[in-house]
Amino acid sequence: MSQLKQIIIVGAGLSGLTLALALTDPKFQTATPFHVTLYELRARDYHHGGAIMLSPNSLRLYDKLGVYDHLKTLGYNFEKNTMTLDSPELVSGTNVIGPNPSHPQLRTGEYLFGAEAMFGYQGLRIYRQVIIDALFTILDARPNLTLVFSKQYTHVVSETESDVTIAFADGDTAAADLLIGTDGIHSKIRSYVVNDDSISPKYTGIMSVVGAVSTALADPAHPESITGPISVSGASGVYVIAPQGPTGSDLMAGTQIAYTEQDQAGWRALMNDGLRMKALQEAGRASWASPLVKNAIEHIKPESMYVWPFYMVPEVPSWISRMGKVIIIGDAAHALPPTLGQGANQAVEDAYSLVALLTGLESAKENGRVSANAIPTAVRQWQHKRQERVDRLKAMTAKMNNNRLPAAQKEGMSADQFWAPDPERPGEEMRWLYDDDIEGMIQGIFEGRWRVE
Repeated sequence: MSQLKQIIIVGAGLSGLTLALALTDPKFQTATPFHVTLYELRARDYHHGGAIMLSPNSLRLYDKLGVYDHLKTLGYNFEKNTMTLDSPELVSGTNVIGPNPSHPQLRTGEYLFGAEAMFGYQGLRIYRQVIIDALFTILDARPNLTLVFSKQYTHVVSETESDVTIAFADGDTAAADLLIGTDGIHSKIRSYVVNDDSISPKYTGIMSVVGAVSTALADPAHPESITGPISVSGASGVYVIAPQGPTGSDLMAGTQIAYTEQDQAGWRALMNDGLRMKALQEAGRASWASPLVKNAIEHIKPESMYVWPFYMVPEVPSWISRMGKVIIIGDAAHALPPTLGQGANQAVEDAYSLVALLTGLESAKENGRVSANAIPTAVRQWQHKRQERVDRLKAMTAKMNNNRLPAAQKEGMSADQFWAPDPERPGEEMRWLYDDDIEGMIQGIFEGRWRVE
């Protein structure tokens, strides 16, 4: 009977590292421990720009993996994103998504990103490089993990009922009992799994232009008043600032703009030109009334800037190959727009829940309760439940994107096309997301409650 002794992961971003963390965690070991080899295209010293926001749904899982207490000291802990209007003149009709009695003309609502009292965890904004370095340090000490850098995966050589063999650009090959692709939105492994060239990233025509600015320069009069992200809605769209770093001494400052799609070289050239990126923000500075936004654009650091083109991937019909030896997760399986800050969180959920599923299956196989071919069936049921959750997030994202439209584009839209907090029970509208019961979902698979053809 086949056992999952050897697992290959391709891609050492947040999804791949979290997957490796869970696969090598003592709580998830069976009688036959997993041995994991993680291959990464880039060098270990590659710098990952920007920051991510982690909410209670992923932080709870990092807590179960024993790393939350450390991670929370490395970033900025906060609870809410305050949504405001650029000027009182914009307060009309659907521009207002919820009253706030302290500033009825300008504050339009709050998006709860975490709340210790309600969900056990605050939100955490942390530099991507900081969390990746922290996970590397932990993984370096795991005896059943091998990290390989500067190794470019090219294709699957063969897949049988017992194993899968992959090839690399340098001519090497490697075989394992299971291959898991965490190689991002432009995943090559997804192309193998679905065998359909139409399931590829499509540019939305929008990109974020983002950088860092000193909090003291953005709000010199009251820098201490910025205790969490602020979204300012104006005539030209939304400008977002968010404290980052353990003390919040810097702010992420950025907005979304329409921009022509570039080829790989074009995007790279733009990313390497800080002054050009700063000029893209400065082009819209005159349209803002908010001193906070104006100051942020003026003082943003060119060397800190980056762009994030928004690509979408059509729904991927299968996250597992026909023979069941190749699986994709994270952005490779379901890329989400960054609007809600849930892309990284869903990658963490994918990784943790998949390992919980595989561990349960391995234990059941070792005890003779299921056959080896139970893995593809169980993974398809897991995908079905994960896709339901992703679909709900996509619907919420569409509404939040409408909140961020320029004022003129909102005219004529109905209230149900916008996201709004629950006025009767603030924060409860987020419970479905932050209190997800992954163990219950996995148990439902083993009990046969989720049937998928």
